[in-house]
Amino acid sequence: MPARHHLQQVIENAIDFAIVVMDREGLVTDWNQGARKIFGWSRQEMLGASADRLFTAEDRARDRPREEMRLALAHGQADDERWHARRDGGRFWASGELMPLRDAHGTHQGYVKILRDRTRQHETGRQLREFKDRFETLLETVETAFAIVEVKFDVDDRPVDYRFIEANPAFERQAGVDLQGKWVTEFAPDLERF
Repeated sequence: MPARHHLQQVIENAIDFAIVVMDREGLVTDWNQGARKIFGWSRQEMLGASADRLFTAEDRARDRPREEMRLALAHGQADDERWHARRDGGRFWASGELMPLRDAHGTHQGYVKILRDRTRQHETGRQLREFKDRFETLLETVETAFAIVEVKFDVDDRPVDYRFIEANPAFERQAGVDLQGKWVTEFAPDLERF
């Protein structure tokens, strides 16, 4: 199998990755099955079309496609972590890069954009940050003393010490000192054991 045909087969079968090849002006010259699966447009619909349509209206208004090309030329690649547009009008969170394509003499020929749909991971991260913010707000505002501790066990699995991992302001007010991160045996060695 000739190397060029083999490479084309690899690109076509990378269905979890959108691989979009563009000329120097950003017009699509190649479009793999992964791009069809992720974006929704067929190869026939995209060949010769501007890759600008892959960006959200907000990013197009800020001329983000040109800025990404400029960064790719200047630095050899441009990170692509943002919302992108689908054919059906929806959006997805993409993670990838845009890289310049050069011929054997180093002459700039175009670009290749490789990305993945990371919407689920992005949404999970957003939910975790939101939960963390809510938890921290609750921890800071509750008037009841509250602390999270880590317990140290001996070889027989008996508790021998503990330290405060997290404590709210009410706990610190009642304790009178900042105990966070300290083992009890360090600040109160005479304290009765478990």
